[in-house]
Amino acid sequence: MSTNNNNNNNNNNEDIDNDELQQQDNEEQQQQPQVSTFNEQQRQIREQQQVIDKQNQLLQQHIQLINQQSQQQLNNHSTPPSSPNITTPITSAAITNTIKKSLGKINTDDTDHQLLHIYDKL
Repeated sequence: MSTNNNNNNNNNNEDIDNDELQQQDNEEQQQQPQVSTFNEQQRQIREQQQVIDKQNQLLQQHIQLINQQSQQQLNNHSTPPSSPNITTPITSAAITNTIKKSLGKINTDDTDHQLLHIYDKL
């Protein structure tokens, strides 16, 4: 009978050992997905941070460009241009009228003759 008891005890001990091993396996398997999930989350966070960093860099470049353009526009409007800023075409009639006004009232033939000399110089 003692042999039977010993066998039973051994079997029970083996069962307990097997149960403990199974429990450890189960715990490891449960931890494994958590670790891989954590690692995956960390990887995704790093990727998102890289995207954010790139977007910030592009935004900074865009802001610099806007600031440069704004400064350029301010400079263009605040200082008089060195040469006349021609935005609309000047017609010969407008030039003729301006010159006639500056020459005063002289007879028309004489004014036209003077204008021809001025145009030749242009």
